[in-house]
Amino acid sequence: MKRVVIAFVAGALLMVSGQAMADSISRIGKKVGGEAAVYLNGKQLSDAIIVDDKSYAPVRDIAEAFGADVGFEGATTESKAVIDLKTETEGGEVVPEVPTETLSPDQIAEKINNLKWTRDSHIRKIDLLKDAIRRADDGQFKPTTEEYAQFKTDLAYYESELVKVENEIEAIESAQ
Repeated sequence: MKRVVIAFVAGALLMVSGQAMADSISRIGKKVGGEAAVYLNGKQLSDAIIVDDKSYAPVRDIAEAFGADVGFEGATTESKAVIDLKTETEGGEVVPEVPTETLSPDQIAEKINNLKWTRDSHIRKIDLLKDAIRRADDGQFKPTTEEYAQFKTDLAYYESELVKVENEIEAIESAQ
């Protein structure tokens, strides 16, 4: 029974992570899996979208925060669209212009709750992956070499995402 449960968990993780690792040429038509706040020096700039476990941040908002002029040239039949960033610096230093955003206490609480939910989800995934790796190392089940490598890759990914989420929670809570 334990092997069936472990195999089911391993299969579910591989199914999801395999999709996340797939890379395609175009993101057009892909399903948005979530949103993430984009912060600069503790101030929220904008929101990024998450597609296939990769975040896509708004170039214009970030570039303008660093004082860049943003140009856009639409796609033609012969070329892709072009986003052109130009900066002028004084003394070689770019100083970001962080917009101030005022959130209501309810909005702040909701944002923190969502981040804590994401944090808890990452912790659960990390625990499952560590358990699967431990069981494989102990010989309790035999994943393929590719499956084992994917467990390790997913573990590193979720651990790094956990750090990001915890930093974001800390930034919001310390800004209050």
